[in-house]
Order: sequence, then structure tokens, then C-alpha cells
Amino acid sequence: MIETILVALDGSERSDQALSLAGDMALKYNARVILLHTLLHSASIGDLEDIAERYGFSEQIKKDIDDIDVVPVLMDVIGSERALLYVPVEVLRIVGKLYVEKAASHLAEKGLSNVKTYVVGGQPAPEILYYAQNEDADLIVMGTRGLGDVKSLVLGSVSHKVLQQSKCPCLLTK
Repeated sequence: MIETILVALDGSERSDQALSLAGDMALKYNARVILLHTLLHSASIGDLEDIAERYGFSEQIKKDIDDIDVVPVLMDVIGSERALLYVPVEVLRIVGKLYVEKAASHLAEKGLSNVKTYVVGGQPAPEILYYAQNEDADLIVMGTRGLGDVKSLVLGSVSHKVLQQSKCPCLLTK
């Protein structure tokens, strides 16, 4: 029996698919839903703007994004240099909070009322595993590939790590 479903959200299209699927399953099993978003530390300003635009809260964060001081950080990515822009944690928290609120609202429109949300820092895979255990999740639903950067190609994807280490079943969307 599925009583609790944890949905890992990162703003990607596959994350949206995971949310929709988890919502349908929660309705079928009358399960509670845990929405978990880890701050998008590796996201670019463009990624954040895209997420805000897709979910209809771009005006709410436009000023916060426009106020970001551009601090280029050089990083060696597989033999080539590229400039990354540092996005303050406060902006990541605002985007994350608005995003999970929108996701919870989407589930409420489907008729789900037993929904809990978290916006947390840290590395995604350990946070997902921690909250799955802490909330006694019977199922973790997440996308196979999210907004991760090139680093995930070398170190392994979040979904792969969660799948290997989870004590409960995982359902991955493609």
C-alpha cells in the first residue's frame, strides 16, 4: 500500500512529469504527498528565469534577479573554461518557495489536500534520501535527468544515486 509519496522537484520538464504522475497515484491510493525542492545552486540566472516564466511567477522574482550582482566565477569544465554567475541563496530560496507553492496548488486543483512542502539546501540526493526516510515515504517519484550541470555526467546523476541508496521503491520519469 502506498501511503506517502515523496516527489523531488527541480523545475525541469521531467520534474513536472514526476509531479503529475505522483498526483495521479496519490489520488488513486489516497496518499499524502511530500514535495521536496533542493536549492538550485548550480542553476544559471537563465535557468531561474525560465522556471519563473514557465510557472507564472516571473514578475515576482524579476526584481530579485535583476538586482543580482554579477560575480563571474571561472570554472574548469572538462578542459574548457566558462564563466558562471553566482546566484545568492536568498534568490534561490524565493524561486524554490514559489515553485513548490505552485506545485502544491497544482495538486490541490486535482483534489489533493494532504500535501507537505520543503525547500532545503544541501546536495539533492542525500536530502531526498533523508526526507524519504524521515517522512516514511513508501515511494519516491522524480525525473531521470533534471537541471543538473556537466558535473553530473562525471559523478553520476541524482536519480541514479537515489535509486541505488533508497530503502523504498523509486519511480523515475523520462
